[in-house]
Amino acid sequence: MEDRINGARYLNFLDNRLHILLEDIPLHTRRQMWYQLDGAPAHFTRPVCQWLHPSSSIYRPWLHQHFPARWIGRGGPVTWPPRSPDLTPLDFFLWGCMKEMVYNSVIENRDHLVQRIHEAAAHIRQRRLCDNLKHEVLVRAELCLRNRGAHIEHLLQ
Repeated sequence: MEDRINGARYLNFLDNRLHILLEDIPLHTRRQMWYQLDGAPAHFTRPVCQWLHPSSSIYRPWLHQHFPARWIGRGGPVTWPPRSPDLTPLDFFLWGCMKEMVYNSVIENRDHLVQRIHEAAAHIRQRRLCDNLKHEVLVRAELCLRNRGAHIEHLLQ
């Protein structure tokens, strides 16, 4: 995506790109995947909600068809806790890790930036960091449950 995400751009992604990305994932993996709506404003604009749930109040038709009982978010089978970056892998891991890899040297121009982002993503996949991330998500979820949903950042050291 070229610019910051908003409702229109997220809707464009859902309409035109998500199905292509999902086709590249083996069926046995897709059947185990979860879809997360973490409360970002772009997830809840009227056009996005209408696309995800043409005839119901919250997201159900599209999400239940593609991720039956495996989606997280407002009105879903699993509700995502509000303001919970300690539980969101993109927040507690991916963005910081990629930023460190991308900006470890001077970026010359936009094309160079895009190239570095692709290289960082490939590096993360090659190093199997996602496998370690699964364990970290479980640890954080258990901490959250033990702490009765309160903040867990101080418990992560």
